[in-house]
Amino acid sequence: MAGMPPCSKCQADLPVDARFCPACGSAVEVAGAAAGVAGDGDHADDWTRLVDAPHPMAPPVPEPEPEQALEPEPSDAYEPAFVPLRAEDLTGPRRSTPLWPLAIVALVIAILAGGWFGWSLIAGLHGDGVQVAAAGDDGPPADPRPQWQQNYVDNYLSDAPVELVTASNANVRDYPATEGTQVLRLLPLGTNVTGRWVSGAEGTLRWLKLNDGGYLREDVVAVVGGEGSPITIPFNRDSDNFGPEVNAMITRLGTGDTGDSGTQGASSEDMENYGAVPPRRWRGLTLTGVASFYEASGIIFADDVAALRRALVAGGMAVAADGSITMAPDVSVSCSIAATEGAARRYGRSILSCGV
Repeated sequence: MAGMPPCSKCQADLPVDARFCPACGSAVEVAGAAAGVAGDGDHADDWTRLVDAPHPMAPPVPEPEPEQALEPEPSDAYEPAFVPLRAEDLTGPRRSTPLWPLAIVALVIAILAGGWFGWSLIAGLHGDGVQVAAAGDDGPPADPRPQWQQNYVDNYLSDAPVELVTASNANVRDYPATEGTQVLRLLPLGTNVTGRWVSGAEGTLRWLKLNDGGYLREDVVAVVGGEGSPITIPFNRDSDNFGPEVNAMITRLGTGDTGDSGTQGASSEDMENYGAVPPRRWRGLTLTGVASFYEASGIIFADDVAALRRALVAGGMAVAADGSITMAPDVSVSCSIAATEGAARRYGRSILSCGV
C-alpha cells in the first residue's frame, strides 16, 4: 500500500493513518471500499480524493456575566428623609401685626404729657416749682431756689467780726439753715475762722457768716482756748507730755490757783488733788478736769473708759485689758487708763494718768 498523500490544504506530508494534518489541522479523509467514487488519473486506485475539510474553529470564548450592583449593607445611623422645601417654609406664614399695643403706648404717653403740662401750669400759677413761661417770653429763667432763699437777707447780730475755732469737723453751708441747704466745704477740727454772727433762718441757732463765704452753726465753733474749743495734747507712745496748756492747769492745781482746791490726802504720798477745767475737745473726747498725785499726774474726761480706750487705739497706741498703755522703751514712766473713783468722779468718768 502506498504512503499517505500530502495534505490537500497546505501540501504538507501526512503520517500514516493520520486523521488531521499536523501542519494546518485540516481533516484527512481516507478512501474506503464503499466510497463508490472513481478516482482520477492523478491518484492510485486504492485512494480516493479527500474532501476539503474546514479549519477547526477555536472554542468559543465565554462572555463575562454582567456585574450585579452591590446592595448597601444595612446601617443603624439615622438618615433623615428628604423633604423638599416650600416657599412658605422660607418666609413663614404671613401674620398681621396687632395694633392694640401701639394704641395703649400712645395713650399712656398722651396721659403723662398732659399731666406734666397741667402740673407745670398749676405750679407756675402758685409761684412754686417749675414755672411755665408765656409764649414769646424772652425774660430770664425762673429762679430754682425755694421762696425763702430768694427773699433771705442777713440779720447781723454783731458789728465787729469775731475770731473762733472749729470745735469739731464742721460743714460750711450756703444759707444759715440745716434743711434745704447745700454743703459748700468741710472744715476739720481746730480750724481758725473769722466772721460775724447772724440770725438763723430756722430761728433756733445763731450762725457765723464767714468772711470767705458760707455759714457755720454756733455749736460747732468755740472761742480759741475757751470752753468747747479743741485743745492740743501731744501724748503718744513716745512721750508722756500732756502739752503746755494741760501742764499749766496741773501746775495751778498744785498751787491751789484753780478755783477748786481739790482733795488732799493725809500725807504727801497719799496726796490727790483734782480740779475742773473748761470743757475742751481732744480726739472726740471732752476734757473736763485734771489731777495731781505724788510723782504722777492725770487728765480727766467726761467720756467713759471705753471711749477713752478707743480714742487712744485710734491714735496708734496699744492698751492692755487692765488699762496699762505700752510706751516706747526710752519712756521712763508708766501710763494707764481707768474709770474714775471716789472724789475724782466729780470731775469726769475716766482718767488718763502717767507717773513713776
